[in-house]
Amino acid sequence: MTDRRKTPIYAVVDRDAVISMDLVETLREAGPCKVYQYNSIADFRADLARYERLTAAFLETGYDAITRDGLDRTLEGLGARIVMTAGEADAPRVADRGWKHLVRPFTGEMVRESLS
Repeated sequence: MTDRRKTPIYAVVDRDAVISMDLVETLREAGPCKVYQYNSIADFRADLARYERLTAAFLETGYDAITRDGLDRTLEGLGARIVMTAGEADAPRVADRGWKHLVRPFTGEMVRESLS
């Protein structure tokens, strides 16, 4: 039996259904987990109250969209690793924060490495 408090919980935010499903399937292949999908950062923000904790958030957005209204602080407060899947120009700032960045096209191995 899996301890529900230790089951990884992921949020995937991406407008592209194929990329979103690819991320979801890669995460599920790694083991038992819960994955919630969103089409936009706005939809994700509107649903944040559901989370008591979050293992990682895969976000198709730029650095400024994450930091502008404190989304970064909210996610970090939930224990989430932030993994950006867009905004390659923001790579230096992302690295400075200790966040991960998946450059498209990414592989399953790259997704798994982003969680380490």
